[in-house]
Amino acid sequence: MAARESVAVQPPLPAEIIPLEVIASSLGKGSVRLLVGGEVDSSSSHVLERSIRRQELSGPAELIIDLDRTTFIDASGLKVLVRAACRAGRGGWRLRIENARGLVRRVFDITELDALIQHWQMSGLPDLDQAPTYQPAPG
Repeated sequence: MAARESVAVQPPLPAEIIPLEVIASSLGKGSVRLLVGGEVDSSSSHVLERSIRRQELSGPAELIIDLDRTTFIDASGLKVLVRAACRAGRGGWRLRIENARGLVRRVFDITELDALIQHWQMSGLPDLDQAPTYQPAPG
């Protein structure tokens, strides 16, 4: 008869929750850098949105989104950046995304969002702030 081994199964550890932090710094000549740290997802993208809009009120010539400390970005974070790029194109200011690394870089490579943002700022797009938002079905 074969020996049986008993193995205790431990529940997976919860993923470490990394809060989103956005630090603004003036670079002079109308440029502002937003250093984004942590995860940009559906539970935190509003923090990035609010930070970008706060800077828009001061009328920057250029707003740099520095993703050096960003560990994750999902579709809700991309939506914030796309809408900001469209507002930049219409508002006469420039949005630049820098230092995407690791998985975040991969998302930008797959979506080609960097190139699209540059194109949109040159050609302009309709007001995406007025576009309908997807609402999942209840249940």
